[in-house]
Parts: sequence; structure tokens; C-alpha cells
Amino acid sequence: MAIFLSILKITGIVLLSILALVLVLVLLILLLPIHYQLWAEFDQAKGCFKAKAKVTYMAYLIHAEADAENSKLSWYLKIFGRKKLESGRDTDEEDDGDQEEPAVAGGAKADNILDEIEQAPEKKEETAISTVSSKESLEESPEPAEAGEKAEERAGDKEAQGQDQASGEEDGKRAGLAGRIRGFVDKIKGFIEKIRELRDKTVSRVKNIGYTIQELYDKIRLAFKKVRYYKDLLQLETSKEAIGFGWKQLKYLLWHLRPRRLEGYLKMGREDPADTGELLGLICTLRPVYGRHFLVEPDFEREVLEGNFYMKGFFQLYVAVIVLAKCYFNKNFMRFIRRMKRGQNLE
Repeated sequence: MAIFLSILKITGIVLLSILALVLVLVLLILLLPIHYQLWAEFDQAKGCFKAKAKVTYMAYLIHAEADAENSKLSWYLKIFGRKKLESGRDTDEEDDGDQEEPAVAGGAKADNILDEIEQAPEKKEETAISTVSSKESLEESPEPAEAGEKAEERAGDKEAQGQDQASGEEDGKRAGLAGRIRGFVDKIKGFIEKIRELRDKTVSRVKNIGYTIQELYDKIRLAFKKVRYYKDLLQLETSKEAIGFGWKQLKYLLWHLRPRRLEGYLKMGREDPADTGELLGLICTLRPVYGRHFLVEPDFEREVLEGNFYMKGFFQLYVAVIVLAKCYFNKNFMRFIRRMKRGQNLE
């Protein structure tokens, strides 16, 4: 019995230790601040823009950084001091191109060799034909006595060839006439087919126009239905209370995310001095937001926009968890969210 109790005691201690470690880890994740820094510099006249952002978490165990200069952006993410993610870099494409050049040259040589191999049989046939013709010319040197008989035979052969050619020409004319008639008939058939295709395309386009008009009408009708639904929903008192509650939680979250330090310099000016004055008045209304360490210099003589700023701050995840928990357990707010989603599924 004592052994059993000691086993239970050890098991309980182990489980409690694991639970305590998990609890400590969760508290560290929720309570340790996430620090962020942002620096930027810009000049409209020079077309220059530079920015740098840095985020650290858990005493640099998780570290991310990004640099931007005009249209170039580079970034990386380190976890426990090792880069896990990084913006893509170009590979050594020039070396690959240099290695491909010899292969191209070798391929050209191989093509030349294949051409020579293919042309070799033709050359052999030409030489063989030339030798045979030379032999025939030597053999065709007849004696004077036989020359007359061969001449008569050749004349008869020529007459026969002439008759054959005449009959062949007549057959060719007949075949050509039949081919022309056949081609004319094929053209007529093709023309009829084109007319049929044009008719089918016209009918399909007319049908598509009808479908398009119907779809447009359905979309307009659905849009008016959704507008009417959301208008009626926003006029309810419960919806107004839910919107007020959500806005309050959002302001609390943004207040926690605000930069603890903000300083910088801004020089701005418009072509019209009146526009510069109006812009300056709008910026001065935001002074409680950016504080007294941000200097604004107006220029009433020329159009200019240049400056720089630096900001840093931190936020803790437990604040976001609290805000999400409040929104989730607020029945009125969740009912409003469900009704908003229901409006998207209207048909």
C-alpha cells in the first residue's frame, strides 16, 4: 500500500510540474512584450524613400527585420538566432549561362557532322549515276552500218511518244476540269458551312446577351436586398449597442499598440499657400497623437515634401486575448456578427 501511495505521489508531482511548466510558458508568451521599431526617411524632390522595421520577442529569441529602399525590399526572420525565413536572392545565373555556351557549340558541331553523314549517300548516288552515264555513252558509239536502223527506230519511238503525250494531255485536261469542278463544289459546301456557323454564333450570342441581362438584373436585385437588410439591421438598438461595444474594444487595443516614443521632422508645402495653411491646420489637430517631439515646418513658397521619423513601442498578447474574450462572451456583439454574416448569404 505504501508503495502504491508513493507511486501516486510521484505521478502527481510530475503532472503538477508539467502543468506548472506549461502555465509558466503560457504566461511568458502572454506577458512578455513584443517590441517594434520603425525608421523612415523620404524626399519627394529626389524621389528617395528609405525605411527599416524591426520586431523582437522573448529577448531576441524571435527577431524579424525588414529594409526597404525605393522599390527594393529585403527581410528575414530569426528564431533562436538562426534564420528560418529570408527574402529570395538571385542565384548565380551568369555562371549557368557561361556553362551552357560550350554545350551549344558542341551541339552545332554535332549537327554539322549529321548533315555530312546524310549528304554522303546522295554524293555516292550522284557519282554512280555519272559513271553509268559515261559507260552508256561509251557503249552507244555504234558502227556506221547500224546507225540508220537505230535512227529509224528512234523516229518510230518519237512518234509513239508524241501520240502518248497527246493522249496524256487530253487525259490531263479532263482530270484538271474534273478537279476544278470538284474544287468549286467544295467551295460551295464550305460557304454553306460558314453560313451555318455564322447563324449558330449569332443565335448563341443573342442567348448570351439574354443571360447577361438576367444575371445583371439578379445582381442588382440582390444588391438592393442586401442594402435594405443592412439598413434595417443597423437601425436596431441592439446593433447600435454592439457597434459601440466593438468600437470601445478597438480603441483600447489601438491605445495599447500606440508607439511609446515618436520623434521626427516634416517639411511640407503646396503650390498654393492656402492649401499649405489648410494642411498645416489639419496636422496641428493631430498634435496630441504625435506629441511635441515631432516637428512640422511649413513652406509657403514652393511645393516640397521631405522628412524623417522614428518610432518605437511594444504590445503584449494578453491584451488581445482579453479583447477577444470580451467580444466572444458578449452575446449582443456575437449576435450582431452572426446577423452580419447572414446578410452575406442572402440570395
